[in-house]
Amino acid sequence: RRALLAPMFVARALQLAEIKQGERVLDVAGGAGYSAAIAARLAASVTALEEDEAFVARAAAAFAELGLGNAAAVRGELGIGPAGGEAFDVI
Repeated sequence: RRALLAPMFVARALQLAEIKQGERVLDVAGGAGYSAAIAARLAASVTALEEDEAFVARAAAAFAELGLGNAAAVRGELGIGPAGGEAFDVI
């Protein structure tokens, strides 16, 4: 069972990540896509990795509603990463 982090903690984590334009971000345990949606405004692309298919669907719908063409929600094991062996600049 997991809980959504308070916005203050998400903001601070994103600040510490120092995401730059052009970078590819992997958001592990992306949940419904809140932090990935914010990161998508900073990075070239964001992949929100989630084990729960319901969260993947919610995040994908949120990204579409927000017009975030550079954010994708994918299902995969959190400890392994997304299929395809992509390289990321920020995790």
